[in-house]
Amino acid sequence: MIQRRFSIAGTDEYILMSLETGLVGSDQHYCDVSIRGSVFSFEERIYGIDSLQALLIALKLAGRIIRESEFANTHEVFWLEPGDDMGIPL
Repeated sequence: MIQRRFSIAGTDEYILMSLETGLVGSDQHYCDVSIRGSVFSFEERIYGIDSLQALLIALKLAGRIIRESEFANTHEVFWLEPGDDMGIPL
């Protein structure tokens, strides 16, 4: 499992993003996306041609979900320090 914890400026709250790849049968690669915070949560299973593609698509989706959330529109969400890019692709 891959995880990243994002801080929320001015609070002790955080958002936890978790990604986990897997295989269903012999050819259905997927990546489960879980985003959990005090004010919202999101879960989705993303499929890809291989596990890397599933992971990359899931990572982009997770970044978009966090950036476009109503919560992120009213609070600064960051990874290492305020003003950073959260360290994930757009």
